[in-house]
Amino acid sequence: MSEIKFSRRGFLDGLATVTAAAAVAPHTASASGRTVITTGQSIIRDNSSLTILTTLKIPKEFADKITSVSPKVKLIQCGSAQELLEKVADADAIYGQFSREAIAAGKKLKWIQYTSAGVEGVLHPELVNSEIVLTNMKGIFAKQIAEHVFAMLLGLTRKIPTYLQQQRQQIWKRHDDPLEVGGWTMGIIGLGGIGTETARRAHAFDMQVIAVDIEPIRKPHFVAELHHPNWLPEMLPQCDVLVTAVPHTPLTFKMLGAEQFNRIKRGAIFIGVSRGKVVDEPQLVRALQEGKLSGAGLDVTFQEPLPKESELWNMENVIITSHSAAQSRQHRERRMLELLAENARRFIAGEPLLNQVDKRKGY
Repeated sequence: MSEIKFSRRGFLDGLATVTAAAAVAPHTASASGRTVITTGQSIIRDNSSLTILTTLKIPKEFADKITSVSPKVKLIQCGSAQELLEKVADADAIYGQFSREAIAAGKKLKWIQYTSAGVEGVLHPELVNSEIVLTNMKGIFAKQIAEHVFAMLLGLTRKIPTYLQQQRQQIWKRHDDPLEVGGWTMGIIGLGGIGTETARRAHAFDMQVIAVDIEPIRKPHFVAELHHPNWLPEMLPQCDVLVTAVPHTPLTFKMLGAEQFNRIKRGAIFIGVSRGKVVDEPQLVRALQEGKLSGAGLDVTFQEPLPKESELWNMENVIITSHSAAQSRQHRERRMLELLAENARRFIAGEPLLNQVDKRKGY
C-alpha cells in the first residue's frame, strides 16, 4: 500500500463532489433485497461476496489494493469483451466498458462502476429499467479539467497560439494587446465537480464567479451567485468568460444556441469542456465570426473527431484539444482505482456507493 501511496483518507478528502446526504437519508426496502434511499442513493444488501469483471488492464499493485479491502472481493481481468460476456452470469459488478448483451446476461449484476463521468452513451433501457446501481467518475477528473479550462483561457488572453506560430517561423515580435483576467466575470453552467474546481481557480485569479445549476446545491464561498438555469438569460450579459460543465442530457442538448450567444456580453470567451452536444455548433461558429465571441477553447465538439471540413479548425481565435482535458499522467489512473476500491469496500460494508447516477436524469 505504501509503495503506490493509496490513501483512502486522501482520496475522500480530494473527491470534491461527494456529499453526505446519502448517509442520513431515509430509505425503504425493495423486493430484491436492495435498500433504496429516497434521495436516489442505494445500499446493496446482497453483499455476501463481490466478483468484479473488467476488460481493463489493472496493474498488480492496484489490483491487490482493490481485493485487499475484503476477502469477499474477487477481481477478474478479462482479455476481451467476449470473455466478459461469457463470465458475467456469475459476476456481481463490472468495472469499465460493457455492452447491452452483458447487462442482459448478467443476472446477478448489482453494480457497474463506469470509467467516465458522462454516461449518456450507456443508458440502455436494459440498464435504466434494472435495479443495477450505476456509478461514474464524477469529480475524479475535475482538477485536471479545471486546469485545462485555464490553459485554454490564458492561451487565448495571452496570445500563446500567436507566439507559438511566430516561434515556428523564428519571428521575434511583441504584441501589446494581451488581456488580464483579473476583475473579469466567469459564468459557469453546471457547478458539479468540474464547475466547482474551475470556480475555485477563477476566484484565485481575482475573477468574480457566477453560476447556474439544476440541482439545489449549497453555494461555495468563492462563488458570488448561484441560481437555477432559468437565470441563464440574466447571467449571460455579465459574462466575460462562459464555461460549460454540464453533462449531455435531453435537457442540455443544444442549450447554447443563437439566442444565448446573442445575449452574452460582446467579446466574451467561450470554454467548452464537458460535452459538445450542449452547444449548437453552427451558432457557435457564427458568434465567433461576427465577433459576439472573441475566442473559444474547445476540448469537446458536437461530433468527435471534429470533421475536417469544420470552420473551427482554421479560426485563429479558437484553441482545440482532442477531448483530452481529463488526462493526467500523475493521478488519473490512481484516482479512478481509488474510487473502485472505496466503492468495493462500501459494497461489502452495506454502505451507499459513491458517485451514484440517477439513471432517469442521466447524471
